[in-house]
Amino acid sequence: MELKSLTTKQHVELTARLLSLAKNILSENKELKYHDAGFEYTSIMICFYSHIISSVDTILKLHKLSPNWFPTTNAYIILRSIFEINIVAHYISKDPYKRAISYIEYGKILNKKRFDAILKHKETKREPWRRFIEETLKHEYYPKQSKINEDYNEVKDKFTFVNKRGKKKMFPNWTNKSLKEMAKEVNHEIEYDLFYSDLSNFTHGSVKLANRFLKIKEGEPLWSMRSDETDVGFIFRYAATFLSCFLSLFGKEFKVDIDKEIESCWNFS
Repeated sequence: MELKSLTTKQHVELTARLLSLAKNILSENKELKYHDAGFEYTSIMICFYSHIISSVDTILKLHKLSPNWFPTTNAYIILRSIFEINIVAHYISKDPYKRAISYIEYGKILNKKRFDAILKHKETKREPWRRFIEETLKHEYYPKQSKINEDYNEVKDKFTFVNKRGKKKMFPNWTNKSLKEMAKEVNHEIEYDLFYSDLSNFTHGSVKLANRFLKIKEGEPLWSMRSDETDVGFIFRYAATFLSCFLSLFGKEFKVDIDKEIESCWNFS
């Protein structure tokens, strides 16, 4: 797959073609076998697959429903999620059994962190939050407290490291690596630097988010959410690029030969 200069209309059509291909892969391969790396890796990849195609489907439906007032900000936020999942999928695929297990087991760390965060604020003086925390602890966490602690103690040593001062600390995430570091490891540094930084403006509240829709009219500022054609073109170019990348990886991992079909989606006479 090559990045090609296409019109906005062609990028929308391209994305629809790829989505149709993605949906057909699972429907035509109902006997899809487990990956040799095991049930965990297979399950994670199917989960990522479902998330990505449903996200792309959502973007296409938003465009169809509202072509003149396409919700650009929302679409970029969805694309950021697609990109991150794509990177994580590629990273796990480099050592599928071991990394799939780590990815799943880190959920036990997250459950403990969530529980500790709620306990930290249970004595808050802010009454609405106090009631919410009391109800959450009573119905959700206290009944599972022993299990949460047991699960945490079972895996915590797998997610610790010794810092430069010789102090033992927990990983900040399941890999102890930033998304950029993972992107470099799977040869996606260009995509990270060119695409991801742009997408992040729409989730981090960057000034570029405001500037994207701020226009000057007769000396007065005018803020408009109306998308221009460039925005729509960018969105569907990103969607097609990320979806193509993931489908190619999925086909390779599960021995479904789809690279030629992906390439044909990109061909416009």
